[in-house]
Amino acid sequence: MNSIETARSLSIIINNYNYAEYIAACIQSALNQSQPAHEIIVVDDGSTDESLDIIKKFAPQVRLISQTNQGQAAAMNSGFAASSGELIVFLDADDCLHEEAVEHITHTWKNGTAKLQYPLQIINRAGITLGQMPPDPKILPRGELLTTLLENGTYNWMPTSGNAFARETLSKIMPIPAEQFRISADLYLSICSVRYGLVQAAAKALGKYRLHGENAFASNHMLAPDEKTYASRIVSHINRHLLLKEEAAKSNYALPTDARCYYTTFYAWIDITLSLRLFGEESIIPYRKEEIATGVRERTKRQFSKPHQKWKSLIIRFVFCYLLHCPHILLKPSLAVGRKLEPILFAQIQKTISS
Repeated sequence: MNSIETARSLSIIINNYNYAEYIAACIQSALNQSQPAHEIIVVDDGSTDESLDIIKKFAPQVRLISQTNQGQAAAMNSGFAASSGELIVFLDADDCLHEEAVEHITHTWKNGTAKLQYPLQIINRAGITLGQMPPDPKILPRGELLTTLLENGTYNWMPTSGNAFARETLSKIMPIPAEQFRISADLYLSICSVRYGLVQAAAKALGKYRLHGENAFASNHMLAPDEKTYASRIVSHINRHLLLKEEAAKSNYALPTDARCYYTTFYAWIDITLSLRLFGEESIIPYRKEEIATGVRERTKRQFSKPHQKWKSLIIRFVFCYLLHCPHILLKPSLAVGRKLEPILFAQIQKTISS
């Protein structure tokens, strides 16, 4: 029997909370598929804007589930419970799908796959393309990834709208713990799903990820995010650590005791470093200054390897060195200054990366 089976049924589940500005474009992208989805379900998580009125205009092609505000995980749980497709795409209401997404996913899906992840075009509030995530689709991992996850604490996974999951896999890991994952529900799915099958990766973008300044983890706040975003990211890092411990225990695997398993991105390094400097030893995440310094040095060497980029590497390494060692009394005033300077530095770094 061929390992690829065509024409699997695919459900698109859209989770929405106060995204009236984007929800129509999101739903329309789900309706405009070259191969129609099995069903489109929109879960409105207690919106207080005009979202409900907009969603209702798409009936009966779209099924609406309206619930009180309970968070992203609860919305995804409700949508999955109401769905019947063999494959599931969870689509954030501020994102969109390319018109060939359903066709590509259903016609390239292989037996034994837990999830298929695919690149996303990055667009701004107006829908103008800014780039692609990741820039090179080849870096998306595929195959058996549980070992990679446990050894490194992560793998390159796509955000919510960049994944399709097998219903069989989701049935084993859902419902998502709603309180623990009010945000970052995609983190839970990407970590837990790899235990139950292989990961496929598409070679082209199948959707659009919108940056608009209100994204929880992709805003232009690199050094000093606003308090709400900062707190959310710290909670996310801690939840990831707890989830990794649970997954490791299932495999009788001992997680690394050093910090390499946790400091996997600049965001994580900065967020957790500041958290530990501000809140002391109360954090449950292992913390070693030398481990952070080594990680930052090696990562900046790789990411800014061209001669004209070296000054950016030096700036980032200086920032981390300062955050690690500056007198505590100067830390909060420094963050206030960093909050003003950060957008300039971030814009320059992004420009260099995309060049």
